[in-house]
This record gives sequence, structure tokens and C-alpha cells, in this order.
Amino acid sequence: MRVELLSISQNAEKLIESAGRTAYLSFKKQSRGITKRFIRMLIKSGHLSVLEHAYATFRIKGGSRAFTHQVVRHRLCSYTQQSQRYVDEHNFNYIEPDSN
Repeated sequence: MRVELLSISQNAEKLIESAGRTAYLSFKKQSRGITKRFIRMLIKSGHLSVLEHAYATFRIKGGSRAFTHQVVRHRLCSYTQQSQRYVDEHNFNYIEPDSN
């Protein structure tokens, strides 16, 4: 089997930090040079989904049919949303769907 790296996230740590700060609404702290400390805090607290925003893309040749079936079966897509647990919701904006 042959594996070739095609692409990888540039500035992966900054990308992870930006995604993590979305959850905590702490963008103002982003310019303070604490990226690595913030990422360690995310990992320690178990908030691992934000790590998925950094990516690597590979071309894999020579894998078996069983192998490729498992690779495409376990596709990954990552989302990060603002946390309702860690963000002050005093002036919370919300949307009510139309009721019919």
C-alpha cells in the first residue's frame, strides 16, 4: 500500500484555537499568544471535537477492497458551536420556528 500526503492545514494550532474560541466566545483572548495553553486546556477538559478542524488529506493506493470500504464508511465532518454551558446567556438571542 502507498500513502501520499496531498494537503495539510496551514497554521493548524491557530485554526484549532479559533474553533475552540467559538464555543467559549473568547475571541478577544486569541491575540494574547496563549494558543498552546488554550489547546492544552481544551484537551484536558475533553473538548476534543475542535481538534478535528485541522486536517490532512491523503491519497492511498493499493489498499484492499475491505480496507477502502472501511475508510469511506467512517467519513468525518466537524462542527463547533457556541457553548450554552460556558457562555453568559443573559441577553440570549433565539429563533422561534413558525408554527402552522
